Amino acid sequence: MKKIYLIFSIIFILLLVGCDDVKNHQVKFMNDDELVDTYVIKDGKTIGQLPTISKEGYDFIGWSYNDVYLTAEYIVRKDITVEAVFESDEITYNVTFLDFDDSILSEEKVIEFDDATAPTPPTRLGYEFTGWDGDYTLILTDTILKAKYKIINYTIKYYNGIQEIKNLVLKNYNIETSATLPSYSLSGYEFLGWFTDKDYTEQIEIIIPGETGNLVLYAKMEIIPLLEIEVDTVTMAVGDTQQIKLSDKAIATGIRSNLGDYTIVSSNTNAITVSTSGELTAIGLGKTTITVSYNDLVATIEITVADISNDPFNVNNNQVTLNSSVTRDMTNPYYWINKVSDYGKILMTQTEIAEYNRKCLNNLDPYTTSKKTGFIDITAIGESETGTNVKALIQASINAAPTSTYNNNSNISTVPVSVTVQYGLIVKVASMKNVPTLASTGTNNKYQETGLEVGEAVIIYHTSTDGLWYFVQAYNYNGWVLKTDIALCSRTEMLDYFNASDFAMVTCERLTTPVDIRMGTKLPIVSTNGSKVTVKIPTRNSSGILVMTNVEYTIEKENLSIGYLTYTTQNLLKQMFKMIGQPYDWGDEHGGRDCSSTLDAAYKCMGFLMPRNTSSIVNLNGQRYDLNGKTDAQKTELLKTLRPGTIVLKSGHVMMYAGYEGNNCYIIHNVSGGVNVSTCTHSSAPINTYTVFIEMFNE
Repeated sequence: MKKIYLIFSIIFILLLVGCDDVKNHQVKFMNDDELVDTYVIKDGKTIGQLPTISKEGYDFIGWSYNDVYLTAEYIVRKDITVEAVFESDEITYNVTFLDFDDSILSEEKVIEFDDATAPTPPTRLGYEFTGWDGDYTLILTDTILKAKYKIINYTIKYYNGIQEIKNLVLKNYNIETSATLPSYSLSGYEFLGWFTDKDYTEQIEIIIPGETGNLVLYAKMEIIPLLEIEVDTVTMAVGDTQQIKLSDKAIATGIRSNLGDYTIVSSNTNAITVSTSGELTAIGLGKTTITVSYNDLVATIEITVADISNDPFNVNNNQVTLNSSVTRDMTNPYYWINKVSDYGKILMTQTEIAEYNRKCLNNLDPYTTSKKTGFIDITAIGESETGTNVKALIQASINAAPTSTYNNNSNISTVPVSVTVQYGLIVKVASMKNVPTLASTGTNNKYQETGLEVGEAVIIYHTSTDGLWYFVQAYNYNGWVLKTDIALCSRTEMLDYFNASDFAMVTCERLTTPVDIRMGTKLPIVSTNGSKVTVKIPTRNSSGILVMTNVEYTIEKENLSIGYLTYTTQNLLKQMFKMIGQPYDWGDEHGGRDCSSTLDAAYKCMGFLMPRNTSSIVNLNGQRYDLNGKTDAQKTELLKTLRPGTIVLKSGHVMMYAGYEGNNCYIIHNVSGGVNVSTCTHSSAPINTYTVFIEMFNE
């Protein structure tokens, strides 16, 4: 029994010793870097009641160990450090920023009444970030904001070599655009397409959605072989000979330069015969068409063999009052034509005249006072114009008016920042005013500026306060025209009429049906049948919209020509003398002509663009002779050396030199007595006031 007690005692002691060896663990409670408390917990025991603490402005959430909140039942197996977790006791809201496709750009909690912080502005191909679709300041609720964008418009610039092409329609595109690039035409060349490089290796035909960036495109052009022939004169006398020549322009296109390689035919061998080498011989009176051809290339020229001494000229000049030193026969152009040995010489070809016009068109800044020729290339005017420029034009027109009585009707204060232009064609000889009014200051009405011809193209910028007038830009002037004188049309319709290459030219003083159509007016041809020609004449319907009317004329008595007249001394003087006896009309207000529009009519028949006023005519290109400082005798001697048809200018008046007889030089001009021939020393045009002579010839 004693032995049993001994064994029990030993076991009990061992158990006691075993209990004393159970490991203790430390649990440290930290608030940031500050020790709050330390618990000593035996291994495997629960942590028990946790301490609580406070922090101003925050709510105590609990104790965290490895992102897990502890509870009293947490069993301790090792030493651990736990952190106090607090949460602001202020109210917060969720603010989310989204991109255009609803993808999340950023999220944040924002204290009530605080501002959210926007993320870095996002980027989107082809678009420009413009901001957010809501306010993210003073947040008062959960808020979702979405990025806003505007589409980026890219420019397209077109070049032909180094020359920018400005009159093509597609000038801008964006990432959503689907479009075919416009075609381009240039006389004498075939357009082969647009390329993005000057070496023409990367061709582009269309704009597809998804493309971005400004484009610079280059037109690839291939010269088209051209057959163009020239002669020294289109009027020959019996016995005359001359040689057909290929023009320099034709040779430049690479065609054969030896006329012996071509087929050359005269349509009337009773008038002119032609050799295989192109020599023409006039053998009888009459007209002939010379045709030169090679494969598909054909060129023609019409030549007349005439007895000029018997060539009738139908002009009703018997009622014309003659000035001193002027005889009745001097009112016939052939009196002066016969004095010129090479009256039929081609002074400039149509190609040269077109180039001359181009140079004159480049001689103007339309929106400043530095006007030179006064020309505007209206084909290059786009679909809009800045309000600043339009106001400047209207104000300049207002400033030319003799009084301010009608200024308010100009409605200048309502011109918008950007003006959407309209296009029109004149339907009858129309008056252009400096202010929108039918009022008059008398015979020389100072509200009247100029007249516009049937079919003349105009750009419409603005409407008067009373709604009866348009402010328009023509190719050589701008001002106010009655709405009823204009037919509204599309830009394409305007350009098709303006640029018509197949046309009849009015070469009589005027046609009278269906309306007055004056000399120098182009009428696009619909068809021809012998001596009959059908042309388009613009009219307007009751809504003011363009309606084309086909009118048939018989070509007779030099009333019409197919295309421009050949620019010769003979043709120029004949056109000018056809207006003998026509009354003077300031600014063409009543359908007549003044001095500059008389000259304009004659030169237009040859294809020239002419300035409106003498102040602009004086700036024409050409051989110029400044007469300042010269005596009357010196001026007279200089005139005698010049070709009839030379433009003669003095301050406020323009004339045409007709020729000289004895010691007198003569001019034809339109003054208050009407179109007449005067000597240079006549009181109506004293020679000592002449300032400039201009020859528009290539000699």
